[in-house]
Amino acid sequence: MPFVDSVDLPSNGVVTVATALNVEAMTPLATLPFGIAATAGSLSAEFSGQVSVVDNLARVHFIYLVPSDKVERGTKAIERVARNLQIWYRNQMGNGKTFTLALPVVKVLNTPQVASWFLNNPAGDNPNYYYWNNTLNVVNSFTGSGFYQKSDIWIIYNDSAVTNNSGAGGTSGMAVLHEKDVSSVMGESDWTMCRGIGGAGHEVGHAFYLPHPPDGSNDWQTAIMGFAYGTYPNASLTEADKTSLNSSNEDALRVGVYLKDFFTPVGGTSRPLDCSSLSAY
Repeated sequence: MPFVDSVDLPSNGVVTVATALNVEAMTPLATLPFGIAATAGSLSAEFSGQVSVVDNLARVHFIYLVPSDKVERGTKAIERVARNLQIWYRNQMGNGKTFTLALPVVKVLNTPQVASWFLNNPAGDNPNYYYWNNTLNVVNSFTGSGFYQKSDIWIIYNDSAVTNNSGAGGTSGMAVLHEKDVSSVMGESDWTMCRGIGGAGHEVGHAFYLPHPPDGSNDWQTAIMGFAYGTYPNASLTEADKTSLNSSNEDALRVGVYLKDFFTPVGGTSRPLDCSSLSAY
């Protein structure tokens, strides 16, 4: 749709214009032409090009689970997490590849269960996993989520409290985060926002089948899959992590999940985002 806008021309005569495309409204996805015409007094210039909109079916879903006795509060903050990590992973990969986010970036699920139900409702033989199992069972009933899915990774924020051994974490295509994770990325916790995003980045790595560093490795201090999620964004992917995300991990390969299908070229800024500011996005 044509539009007109005016901008102030700086002294160097160079101005940058960014345009966003709503790909949700494009059916089918295609290569689209575009044109830009600019005028300044008697001067004028035109530029034309095309943009290819490609649908990558392998996506990462961020789910925000809101118990019935809680009020939705964290949707925008969780979207900040998703977009921050998408750029951080691409910068770490060093080849322009990162994961594609589902649309909408954050799907809100309001559940009939109260927050305490997730921790206390018997689900399995081990009470330490009640929270984990109840969360996955509820989200699965809404979305069809599950382990080892070929085209879907599921990152779930459950806005209810846990105990130290209650089974939050990530593995094999699924990750579960909890109330304090939500609070931290909203600036409402003794964890910093950067620590909250780094913790999510660690669990996203586990959902992508990445392990902890080997025992005794120095990577424990520098890698996001070690302890460096606590110093995010000053953390790294190891060479082994990048190799796994560029290829097919043996654990995933048993059921035909190829991580290279998730990590594909994604355009956009490589500017490090300020994870400590609520207004950075």
